[in-house]
Amino acid sequence: QPKSLYKELFRLGWFNNPRVLKAFGSDDDYQNFVRSQDSCVSGQFPVEFAHVRRIENGSGTGIKPEYSGVPLTHEEHMQQHNEGESALGGREYFDKQLVKYRQAWIKSVLYEHFGVESLSDIDQAEFYAYLISLGIEDTLPMSAMAILDRVPA
Repeated sequence: QPKSLYKELFRLGWFNNPRVLKAFGSDDDYQNFVRSQDSCVSGQFPVEFAHVRRIENGSGTGIKPEYSGVPLTHEEHMQQHNEGESALGGREYFDKQLVKYRQAWIKSVLYEHFGVESLSDIDQAEFYAYLISLGIEDTLPMSAMAILDRVPA
């Protein structure tokens, strides 16, 4: 079985590349997706978009970086603001959740575009053509390109 392009992209964090995120939709699109999910802490719904702020991602006082939020209930969101992330699982937990929701959002965009329910149902050559149409084919890591080079044209 050939190495999966999509597993390689997940492994390398490609779905968190800022250029990739922007190519798949706006920050508003991402926020709307997150608001449609259950809370990442309790699994409850409805939720609010709760920013996950990191200085290394460009956040600061009054600055909220794009594509940087997770779903929390109103109560959890208030707890995040008042007591900090440590009260709800900690920095590492929120960082992992942020990656999870970014990946889920991009997957949902791909599922809709290709009319599939799994990444494995997307032809890799068609996927690459789609990335070209988005102007982000140059974001693919070398190891992913090596997998694509083995795909028959």
